Amino acid sequence: MARPIRSVLACLAALLVLAGAACASTPPPVAETQQGWSFVDDRGQTVTAPEVPKRIVAYTSSAGALWDLGIKAVGTFGPLSPVDGKPNPQSGNVDPAAVTNLGEEYGQADIEKLATLAPDLIVYGTWSPEAELTDEEKKMAEIAPMVKINHGKGATLDRTIARYAELAASLGVDLGSPEITKDKADFEAASNRLRDWATSKPDVRIAAVALDPQMMYIAVPKDNADLAYYASLGLGLVAPENPNNGEFWEYLSWENADKYALDVIMWDTRSQAAKPDQITKDKPSFAKLPSVEAGQLVRWDYVSPPSYKLQSVILNTLADELAPTGKLTREPKGCCGRPGS
Repeated sequence: MARPIRSVLACLAALLVLAGAACASTPPPVAETQQGWSFVDDRGQTVTAPEVPKRIVAYTSSAGALWDLGIKAVGTFGPLSPVDGKPNPQSGNVDPAAVTNLGEEYGQADIEKLATLAPDLIVYGTWSPEAELTDEEKKMAEIAPMVKINHGKGATLDRTIARYAELAASLGVDLGSPEITKDKADFEAASNRLRDWATSKPDVRIAAVALDPQMMYIAVPKDNADLAYYASLGLGLVAPENPNNGEFWEYLSWENADKYALDVIMWDTRSQAAKPDQITKDKPSFAKLPSVEAGQLVRWDYVSPPSYKLQSVILNTLADELAPTGKLTREPKGCCGRPGS
């Protein structure tokens, strides 16, 4: 594990102190030909440049979103290296050989190397649009204008995807192209598949979790654009009762892994998170959960690029994995049958 997931989550929580503004209230972007370029980002800030930016540096999930719209970043920061020989879930279809990566960790970038890329624009996915810039972000913003797109509180996946599309349009992309039109139709069809499954199994309780040798983290659905969207489609996502400091995750020790009666566990696929088979071997309390015993474990591609092309694949995969799952019959035995959970 590149760094302990607890520290990653703590760092993320620190960045997410303030609630994100709802994207729906964000004014539309504006691209001008005579007076330069401008775009209103999800902080409500008007970001400007003398002309339409061409050299883009972006956080990897943001780079992936733009990549699928035809905008190829020259540089990225964040997880990019392949995982188990496959593309990193956080960078999607970005070709690692075609970009300069400035660092694999969230919120960290080689500032000197960034300057050598001479970017016209920096694009950053954020989970807290109203939070002040970190020292690192301030240094980056001194090199090039910075646009932030909301992936967190107040966002839903469909709206986040649309905001990247709006940014791409301001950069010259034709959103009416046959490829993008097809990608959008595929996303809508995949969404309908997931909605149909949820309609057929309304009582199935699901939790999105990040696994770690020290504890299990239960995600707060409304604080993540993808989970908020899944919930809007009807998935019965459990909302944790006691998020840490009121934010984003509830931390459960392994002794309390059975706090919620879950039919399905969605597990975080990021490289820094532990995999279910590892935790099943090491933590009996996890292995005895009814959802684990029944094999009702499905992928959660957390922080994956929000694009129509990639998310239609993710939604279809989720629908495929959920198809054989259902509500579990529970008996008040062992660790996992708490009545009323």
